[in-house]
Amino acid sequence: MRPLSDDSAFHDLTDSEERADDVLADAIVRRIENATWGRVNGLYVARLGEAIVLHGFCRTYHVRELAHQAALELADGSVPLIDLLTVS
Repeated sequence: MRPLSDDSAFHDLTDSEERADDVLADAIVRRIENATWGRVNGLYVARLGEAIVLHGFCRTYHVRELAHQAALELADGSVPLIDLLTVS
């Protein structure tokens, strides 16, 4: 057991949380790419605090909705979703 003053336990927890965030972001990217047939350009998914942020460009609102729905399925309503996908 580590002493309470040891900061390495905190860093281990932070690293594991970052890995979990990366796994969730990667899963969301794969789900969006599958749901939209790769039609979201420059797709980037990140965590901002407790929220998931979607970045990218698509040509139609239909593709944007498909991407949004795919991200919601993995977030399962427990995490806020910020949709910054741009239709151009």
